[in-house]
Amino acid sequence: MCRIAGIIAETGEEDIANQLILAQAAQNYAGEKSCGIAIQCEGKISYVRGRGVVSSVFGHFESKDYIGKLGIAHNSCKTGGMQPIVVRDGKRQFAFCADATLRVTRRIISIIDCRQDLEEAVSEVLHEVEDPFALLVLSNNSIIAARNSGRKPLSFGRLHGDIQGYYIASQSGVMGPGAEFLHSLFPGEMLVIRNGTMQRRAILSRPDITRCINELLFMQRPGNKCGGREVSSIQESIGEKLGLLFNEHVRSKGWKKTDFIATQIPAGGLHYLIGFGKSSGIAIDPGAIVKNRYPRPGWVPSNFDFAAVRSIVEQRQVVLVDDLILSGHKMKKIAQICVSNGAKSVHGVTTRTINHPCPYGNGSYVDKDLIGRKPHSVIEKKLGLASLTFLSTEQLIEAIGCPHRIYCVKCLM
Repeated sequence: MCRIAGIIAETGEEDIANQLILAQAAQNYAGEKSCGIAIQCEGKISYVRGRGVVSSVFGHFESKDYIGKLGIAHNSCKTGGMQPIVVRDGKRQFAFCADATLRVTRRIISIIDCRQDLEEAVSEVLHEVEDPFALLVLSNNSIIAARNSGRKPLSFGRLHGDIQGYYIASQSGVMGPGAEFLHSLFPGEMLVIRNGTMQRRAILSRPDITRCINELLFMQRPGNKCGGREVSSIQESIGEKLGLLFNEHVRSKGWKKTDFIATQIPAGGLHYLIGFGKSSGIAIDPGAIVKNRYPRPGWVPSNFDFAAVRSIVEQRQVVLVDDLILSGHKMKKIAQICVSNGAKSVHGVTTRTINHPCPYGNGSYVDKDLIGRKPHSVIEKKLGLASLTFLSTEQLIEAIGCPHRIYCVKCLM
């Protein structure tokens, strides 16, 4: 999984590098293995990239050495390699970054490197490469953006703050105040921004839109747009469906709702929790589980990453609401913390379990990391839960409110 971003500045070029770094920081959770930026400075492309998170790679970065009107940025987990990649070939030079697997990235580079005209090269890439990708190419006072299927998101908009111009990014909400989202690139579309003008071309006949279900469930920021709706609104709708399903479980067991308190897994379940509370009638408290704000030294046990507020969870049945379950390690850890702070029992609520690695490289998890294929009762026991509630694929799609064919759900099957 990778994230990409680009800026074309009409004014405020001295701030472009810092703005790209901030956009990277906002997308850093999607790729913590490496990051980098490339800026076109006075006719040549300068770049910085390195292994690690944004704060470590750019901790001593001097933006005054990287002033220009165009720039691109890249975050990567292990699937994408270290980018941007800068190519200098005689008089021609360009920088390139992609949200794609390493194998697909190499294929894209081989096609682009054989063509002098970059727009023709990107058009050929769209025709030739079937696996999902989104890419940015920086050259000749222009940025070319393209995506070949809906699984790799790419949006563009206007900048109205210190920087006046355009932006392109994997996520619509990463440019901060002054950014106006205009549209998502359609599958098979190429966008060229040059000298203040924008040209959109449909290179492929409009393929069926196929969005990655995980982009919606946990990869996208709550304020981003997906299918015309804010992600937070969709997640609340899913939470409401989960609340109704959990209510059926409560009634079947003869439990009292007043015995329960629901809370979120930090950095994962807030909007699901809000929706869950609306439909279930169970009291919610988003602050019952607290995440340590400071880096944990290596010698400190991982259980110290989280803490429970005893006065909230003691003598209650605690419902932990999370976005997704991969390995279940975090859910198990927090369940143990709740019990050690006096909770009577702990119940898990989540959208789904992930059963298979993504065949298109979205995520760095592998088969052995995933708990979802085990029997339901075994998962509950392994995670130390009194119950675990999640939606079927059909219930999930119904809660999202889109036709089934729009979403790729191969990892859930």
